[in-house]
Amino acid sequence: MPTITNSVEIKRAITLLQLEQSEKAKSLRDNFNQALEEVSSSKILNIALANSITGIATKNLIKATTGIAVGYLIRKSFNNTSGSIFKKILMTVIQVGLTRAVAQHTNEIKSIGQSIFQLIFQSKKT
Repeated sequence: MPTITNSVEIKRAITLLQLEQSEKAKSLRDNFNQALEEVSSSKILNIALANSITGIATKNLIKATTGIAVGYLIRKSFNNTSGSIFKKILMTVIQVGLTRAVAQHTNEIKSIGQSIFQLIFQSKKT
């Protein structure tokens, strides 16, 4: 910037700097609005839903639900209406144990089930 020697040059320099500042501010606002449109709430919602459908949380929920269902079904199938308190406590412990085992080992149980399923239907074909 050239050396300023009088008040007219100071006013001219201030005016130029103000114009430059307003142009940069407009450019900044335009960039901000464009970025805001790209990251709109509907896009964020779509991304969040897509991630949650295939996400880890859904897989964990399915594992836990499967475990609880298996534990409940085992308990109902072995539970007598007339039984001692010891049998009821034992069935509760077995239910909790099976629920945890199924929830923690769903992939192994799934592969074993698929193998058994394939063996059953392959033997019928031959």
